[in-house]
Amino acid sequence: MSKYVIFLGAAGSGKGTQAQVLKTQLDLIHLSTGDLLRQAMKDKSDLGLKAQSFVDSGNLVPDDLIIELVKTQLLSSNALEHGFILDGFPRTLAQAEALDVMLSDLSISLSAVVLFDLTLEDTVDRIVGRRVCSHCQFVYHINSIGDSTDCSNCGSKDSLVHRPDDTKEKVMHRYDVFKSQTEPLINYYKHHLYTLDAAQSPNSITTELSANVF
Repeated sequence: MSKYVIFLGAAGSGKGTQAQVLKTQLDLIHLSTGDLLRQAMKDKSDLGLKAQSFVDSGNLVPDDLIIELVKTQLLSSNALEHGFILDGFPRTLAQAEALDVMLSDLSISLSAVVLFDLTLEDTVDRIVGRRVCSHCQFVYHINSIGDSTDCSNCGSKDSLVHRPDDTKEKVMHRYDVFKSQTEPLINYYKHHLYTLDAAQSPNSITTELSANVF
């Protein structure tokens, strides 16, 4: 049976890492609004140009733009047949309500909503030290790779980058935005919610998710 799951959590809580692992293991579709937005901005699409100023300032992109982006991806990918993990959406109550309408129209019910619980201190440490492959989007941390700039996942040379919005100041601002605008979703999804300790090792989290959610 296909699974339709939302990952909630502040930036750096490990949502993307787990989604990448689980989509391979379970043949799911991973829809990351962060990745989709970055691609739209890189392509300089109409939506990407509109979103650029919000992303640069560390604020959430307006609901109508995100909803349009997600709806397009749900319909154009194999997400409905394979099941999906929504990573970074919804982030506000308005987005959650819009998603309910989308899924109802498609006769789909959510399987679970997973909250990746992580402190501000751990969030800052993870993101400031994060390096991302510009080719395959695989994520590393400087604690494990040192000064290396090569991606062992896809083999690209000199492809690991430090995103310009992964600074301490912007991370702290994004965490505050998460707390104020996204935490109300915890109550909204209380009947679907599964909370995990995101400070665990990635392997431990994968095992927990496989046993209790997927």
